[in-house]
Amino acid sequence: MITLIFPEVYKIGGIQKYNENLLNFFIKENYKGISLSLNDNISFKKNDLRFKGFKKNKIKFFIFSIIYSIKSKKIIIGHLNFSSLSFFIKILNPFSKTFLILHGIECWRKLNFFEKFFLKFVDSFISVSEFTKEKFLEYNKFLNKKKFFILPTYINIIDEIDHSEKMPEGKVILSVSRISKNDRYKGIENVIKVMPGILKEIPDLYYIIIGDGDDRERLERIAKDLNIKDRVIFKGFISSKKLNFYYKNCDLFILPSKKEGFGIVFLEALYFGKPVIAGNKDGSKEAVLNGEIGILIDPDDLEDIKYKILKVFKKEIDKKYFDKDYLKNKVSENFSFEKFKERIIKILNEKV
Repeated sequence: MITLIFPEVYKIGGIQKYNENLLNFFIKENYKGISLSLNDNISFKKNDLRFKGFKKNKIKFFIFSIIYSIKSKKIIIGHLNFSSLSFFIKILNPFSKTFLILHGIECWRKLNFFEKFFLKFVDSFISVSEFTKEKFLEYNKFLNKKKFFILPTYINIIDEIDHSEKMPEGKVILSVSRISKNDRYKGIENVIKVMPGILKEIPDLYYIIIGDGDDRERLERIAKDLNIKDRVIFKGFISSKKLNFYYKNCDLFILPSKKEGFGIVFLEALYFGKPVIAGNKDGSKEAVLNGEIGILIDPDDLEDIKYKILKVFKKEIDKKYFDKDYLKNKVSENFSFEKFKERIIKILNEKV
């Protein structure tokens, strides 16, 4: 029996998408167990796996996480913020095997006293990228002797497209991201700032941003102040079918982030055969295979961002970045469900 403990699954965001993919693996492969989610509102059972949402009831969630873990041989704790559970689980179920998932910026820091204590009871760590693992250990060298596994997510696109959407008449750059004040590291602002210079050479260019958040008004104001309000289009949150429409019809996908644990949106754009630009300072690099299937830029360098965008539209980059079959095949080779299955089964069967 396996127990999965998540902050949330059925919400919008990269961590949530990772959790959903992980959950779907256990459902599809008929694992017996339970998945507990702090913030989700739904409960259901599929195959031999139950899913129970606790509607943000922290006390109830904490108690049930321990109760169900007592019966399990393997427990996957889905976030560093739940590290305290590892202590209680090991006390009550000493022969269990515990894993803790490391996603991104939440663990790129020095742990506090209590976290250090609790994490001693974790058997193994699962990191979404090599970058996140190295960053975590850079600040917490005392965990060097623990077992670490790298488990990037897999691509899971439903090839359904809502054609009710319309693209502007011209070339299109696309970004997909939350645009909250806490996520300014995503680099949306920097793309807006280089747009005036790019428009001088590509006058029919538009920048479409999909996603929403409390920083949208500020970004809209920046576009207005730069006199490009009509060229920066905010679409807000949209359905996956509509998102697929924009992936399919854009000319370039960009997210010059500098604090990504991995970056599943790059895989989604690549699946549709689009040239992709990613930052070179975080886990984004691994999503584009360190430049093999995506163009890397310095996310803090506006000139570099502008230069690389222009290079794409002028077709002055390697032809492979425009080769739809090549890009899709590379994504399938490295980030398919079967590849994920191979990796996680190896992790679960590894001796501690």
